[in-house]
Amino acid sequence: MRNREEQERLVESSVLDWTIVKPPRLTDSLPRGRVYASASLLVGLLSKISRADLAAFILDEIQTGRFVRQRIFVKGYHFT
Repeated sequence: MRNREEQERLVESSVLDWTIVKPPRLTDSLPRGRVYASASLLVGLLSKISRADLAAFILDEIQTGRFVRQRIFVKGYHFT
């Protein structure tokens, strides 16, 4: 954990545009096309996101820059 925190501090001190995306458990399930993302999102032990949804979110973030210079948590939309 200490190394991860050091890595994040190093990224945050950069002059470049950056976004740290913190996903929960990754799954191989089909994409749902909906991702919740926020700096204050509550992500619990049962939270998950498909790899496809995470990849789509990251590509969208690269194009839009909505969360530049932020650490954000993401999770997928799953029916319970």
